[in-house]
Amino acid sequence: MIPQTLPVLPGFVQCSPNILLAHDTLNNTYRQAVRLVNQEETDPLQLTFHLNVIKDDAVPLLEAMEHSSLELSEWTRQVATQLSQLFHTLSNYRDNIQNQ
Repeated sequence: MIPQTLPVLPGFVQCSPNILLAHDTLNNTYRQAVRLVNQEETDPLQLTFHLNVIKDDAVPLLEAMEHSSLELSEWTRQVATQLSQLFHTLSNYRDNIQNQ
């Protein structure tokens, strides 16, 4: 079972408005994709869309966050792990639907 939300930003880090906006964007992307996993019936195109959003938008955004603040390195590793798990779950879910 994948977590329903991403970890919160560490409280000791002073975050710029850009980091906070990036965090909100990642969180929204993650929650929308998790919602698809929790639905009983999902369109494979929706799953493909969210797979592409993770790959093309979320991962580069997370990488930019990591490069902008060394204080976020542990947090970005945790988020990267969760995004990877979610990506594989979505991919497997899509493959199962397409093979029915």
